[in-house]
Amino acid sequence: MRMRWPQALVAAMLAWVAADLLVGRLPGWPEAAGLAVMFGGLALAAMRLSAQGFVKAFCRAAGARARIALTFDDGPDPATTPQVLDVLRRHGVRATFFVLGAKVDAHPQLVARLREQGHEVGTHGYDHDWRSVLTVAGARRQVQRGVDSLLRALGVPPVFFRPPYGVVTPALAVALAGARLQVVGWSLRTRDGTGRGEPLARAQWVVRVARAGDVILMHDAPREPGGRMPLGPAMLESVIVGLKDRGFELVVLSDLLARAAA
Repeated sequence: MRMRWPQALVAAMLAWVAADLLVGRLPGWPEAAGLAVMFGGLALAAMRLSAQGFVKAFCRAAGARARIALTFDDGPDPATTPQVLDVLRRHGVRATFFVLGAKVDAHPQLVARLREQGHEVGTHGYDHDWRSVLTVAGARRQVQRGVDSLLRALGVPPVFFRPPYGVVTPALAVALAGARLQVVGWSLRTRDGTGRGEPLARAQWVVRVARAGDVILMHDAPREPGGRMPLGPAMLESVIVGLKDRGFELVVLSDLLARAAA
């Protein structure tokens, strides 16, 4: 298996310290600075999927002409997901939904509606418990339970996986190594999940900064039932209209991925 850059960074640091010890020299401030760089790099690898650190993640299709993928996290939720689906249907737009397994088990009829309307459905894991990905066993359970919930609801396993919070720990990377899942990040984060701000202003910002090939991250539901309501459902119509006015075609993730591979 090819070594990824975080592993190479750790290996280089260990080799540096070992070389010092072999010649009888105690590590000093240069090694301390190197350790700081190493830990900073490991944090970057874990926290930013676009850094392509512990896993290879699809975040943007650089060669996609005037195409953008809308993606939604944290559903399905009967209070908000139908609103999003109604807007998408009204504008003839297909999107990709990354669903939580616990919500899939609670609302399988909503997941079926996603598929019936032509949307793609990926897994967002089983829940948003960050502690579950601190061990390999916990990470495997998190991923597999999310996959199993969609298998029960739709009869087919998902192809795409977006890590909760977009964080990939070393343990999660090990768990994903044996899974047949394409890891997906994003290139434009709307920050609608905070629930703060004015929806129209946030939508106008998204439309202004969007680029061809972007994977846009939005939310169709609060992370927890009864939690802070995301701005996604309220700003979606303005985002769609604005992006179409700029000449963008809104596609599902597999279409964008195929364009990137072409």
